[in-house]
Amino acid sequence: MRALTAVAPEVVAYPCTSGSFVGGITGERAMCAAMTRAGELPSVTTSGALLDALGELGARRVALVTPYTESVTSSLGEYLVEAGIAVTGRAFLGLTRHIWKVPYRDVVDMARQAVVGAADCLFISCTNLPTYDVIPQLEAELRMPVLSANQVTMWSALRRIGARAVGPYQQLLIDGAAQAPAPAPAPEQPRQQRQEGWS
Repeated sequence: MRALTAVAPEVVAYPCTSGSFVGGITGERAMCAAMTRAGELPSVTTSGALLDALGELGARRVALVTPYTESVTSSLGEYLVEAGIAVTGRAFLGLTRHIWKVPYRDVVDMARQAVVGAADCLFISCTNLPTYDVIPQLEAELRMPVLSANQVTMWSALRRIGARAVGPYQQLLIDGAAQAPAPAPAPEQPRQQRQEGWS
């Protein structure tokens, strides 16, 4: 955390789905609390951001797509059930490595397999899985909101600082645009002291 706060961020995000749901809701909350204490600034995790996004959409029934093994996929399902979310279907690849190499077409195929019940939305887990470009396609085909790990993480982090995520044809970002909190006014600083950066 000391290395991260050295660049004066306004929020810190832990972008790992499995690493933040494995301890259940209690574990996820403890992780956020520890980051907040260490950095003295708002903190989010991917799994916590997922629950925020589901709440924003009013989604109570979710279909899951993961690159994980069956046991890790089941842990994600347990985390959601603990939060009062029903899992209506799931598809997983059983991978333990090289997740970033999964092609978009495999993600699309898994999504079609997972949406078998009356789901309110689809969640594609793992921040290492390429997903961004398939979200609009899947939302149009499946006729439901499609959430991904990286999408919800950035959406939630930006909301913490009063900003909003922008992306074409993504229901979460369209709905959230009207409800995003207004940004807090920033204190005036001399121009040479301002620092901006992306990671």
